[in-house]
Amino acid sequence: MNYTQTMAVMDFGSETDRAVVAEAGVNGSWKIIGYYSSFAERGENRNFHNIENLRHRINLVLEGAQLKAGRMIEGVSASVGGALIDSIPSKGAVPISSRRGEVSLNDIRKVEEYARTIPISAGRSVLQVLPKYYGVDGIYGIRDPLNMVGVRLEVAVLILTIFTSVMDNVSQAFQRTGYKLRDITLGTIAAASAILNQDEWAMGVLLIDIGALKTDFILVKDGAACLTGSVPVGGRTATSDISTVLNIAMETAEQLKVKSSSCWPEYNSTDDEAFVQSMGGQNTVHVSPAELIRILEPRMSEVFSLIWNKIKSSLSADKYPQGVVITGGGALMNGVAELAHHQFRLPVRIGKPRSSLRLPMECQDPRWSTVIGMLQPTLTGGPVVDEQPEEKTPGIGRKIMNWFGQFF
Repeated sequence: MNYTQTMAVMDFGSETDRAVVAEAGVNGSWKIIGYYSSFAERGENRNFHNIENLRHRINLVLEGAQLKAGRMIEGVSASVGGALIDSIPSKGAVPISSRRGEVSLNDIRKVEEYARTIPISAGRSVLQVLPKYYGVDGIYGIRDPLNMVGVRLEVAVLILTIFTSVMDNVSQAFQRTGYKLRDITLGTIAAASAILNQDEWAMGVLLIDIGALKTDFILVKDGAACLTGSVPVGGRTATSDISTVLNIAMETAEQLKVKSSSCWPEYNSTDDEAFVQSMGGQNTVHVSPAELIRILEPRMSEVFSLIWNKIKSSLSADKYPQGVVITGGGALMNGVAELAHHQFRLPVRIGKPRSSLRLPMECQDPRWSTVIGMLQPTLTGGPVVDEQPEEKTPGIGRKIMNWFGQFF
């Protein structure tokens, strides 16, 4: 098959950057031809204030993906997250311009532009405007008002803002690399596109992306984002707890966390007690599975508590989620779904990327959810990523009940 277009997506992680390269054929079909991840070097500062540091990160991950793909990268879409992003709800209304009262694309653009004309904090810029629902002549909850007839068009949106300095620094860093930056998007929006199915978008789900140094979240309901946020605690924080309590090296603590630990007290581990070297290698430390649970459970409980407190302070009870999906590297921790279920009192599942594209085995991991989601056309104009086929059921209600039934 002859391929005619190449695109790349990149996620700026708190500890690991990831990139995927996809290519389109003359018949419009897409395939993933390259992917790469770059882990933070010891002592590396992964903030967005140093342009040269950003340039190095971009070059490292994109050159690795480009080498695997064997193609030159034409344009890159990037994702960011964490405390850099703030979300502001807003509304707008405009008269429908057509004499026949039929809503046009121009009317939709106008009402969305009107909704975004609100005061925002100094030093911040609009990153994205996410429509929640439209209204025509007082009828609300409309997902797509195009060609509807009325007099007045309204919209409710969620405005995502970012520090202007961060946006400028990322743009300048891409210019120095020679790669063309197409757009910047919120990482959890991309992850939701890759993980959640239509029923989950409709009924209301909290998606939690547990990274290394932070945990981002997004709450969706009625097909749109209601709330986004981040807490400054992640998987690496839990590793640091193990290192500090047991007085062992971070590398050793990470190995214990991944291979031998759990954050859920009732987790039945088949692992034997471990013996590891203390810091400096002077003593041998005896570590039991119960000791690791005692260290990890409070930290991961803190993550979920911080998120729930933000939801309660921002939304009314009718907007609370009906389920929880966990993704990111922290989703691989043993017992994390059980602990989240206990904490939220909601059904919980682990979210992995879903795609009609043939994903390499490594990219089927929850850590790749964001970059796989960025291949969605709604974010990048790139390939259509369909959901995996599901069993046909009599209706949405039955699907929701089946989903809940997996957990009770």
